Amino acid sequence: MIGLIVPVLHNFEGFTRLMESVDLPVMPYVIDNYEINRGVAAAWNEGLRSAMNCEYAFIVNDDVTMYRDSMAKMIGDMQLHNADLVSAIGGDGLTGGFHEIVDNGSPDFSCFVVKPKQFVEKFGFFDEKFYPAYFEDNDMRYRIKLAGGKQGVSLGARMKHGVSVTQNWNGERVVSHEQFDKNKAYYVSKWGGEPGKETVTEPFGAEWKEI
Repeated sequence: MIGLIVPVLHNFEGFTRLMESVDLPVMPYVIDNYEINRGVAAAWNEGLRSAMNCEYAFIVNDDVTMYRDSMAKMIGDMQLHNADLVSAIGGDGLTGGFHEIVDNGSPDFSCFVVKPKQFVEKFGFFDEKFYPAYFEDNDMRYRIKLAGGKQGVSLGARMKHGVSVTQNWNGERVVSHEQFDKNKAYYVSKWGGEPGKETVTEPFGAEWKEI
């Protein structure tokens, strides 16, 4: 069974377009952030808990639309490369291939697939202290790296992402500059530097090993 986890924040039209673009049989897990905004990390975690019995779970923003066969390509690359997390690619993409993220760059966390039970056992849940959004994806990318996991981008799996649609509503930012700065400061305190400039391998200086 394939799960589809979609946090929805105001953008019900976008969610409808997403569902129309899905071309695999899926079990949808819709996380309603409309009345109470749990934040991105908490919504993803709720979806993962619900989808634990699924072999694969796609976690997708409500402002994403998938191109034909993209979901199948993501699963195929996950199997072929024994990857723990595989994302789609925005724009035109390529005809195929897999780009592993090692030191630089990041998967696109607006549309990615994992094996829920295995993923959580290896890397844990997303850190919900990053609220309501930003840096929860950087945090997981770095944790996967530290744990020796494999993450990357399926270069033939195309999707269209309405950038910042879920972070803006009626001209107002859902994530304020103050919240963004707070999340950034939390990340730095956790990993000793900004994303890509981390200086420790244990969070919050548990051992403060230089890397």
